[in-house]
Amino acid sequence: MLDFGRCGGGGRRKARRIGAPLLGHYTTVLKRRSIVLVDLSCTGARIRGNDLPALDEELVVHAEGLSAFGAVAWSDADECGIRFDLPLDATEVEKVREKAPRGMSPQARAAFDDWNLGVAR
Repeated sequence: MLDFGRCGGGGRRKARRIGAPLLGHYTTVLKRRSIVLVDLSCTGARIRGNDLPALDEELVVHAEGLSAFGAVAWSDADECGIRFDLPLDATEVEKVREKAPRGMSPQARAAFDDWNLGVAR
């Protein structure tokens, strides 16, 4: 079962992240790229893909009806963390959670999505 939670904090993060391996894309002023939304919380997300935005670059993350403005908080190879400008409502996070795949572990789904994006080739 996927580990979805409330938007209450835990650890270093202000909000608990949920595994949400879903295909999406990000847009900046100059480009649009496909990504895998690896996990999501009310305050941010982790995305994976090729040609990710640079540290502090502003962008919009789009996945399964979600559109969230933010900036890159950290970047490491083919992943980066996004800090949203405004926190998402818990119902928005839940809507994305409901669209996450069932019957496939988040790790298996992420590997499949990486393959679809060409990250794993």
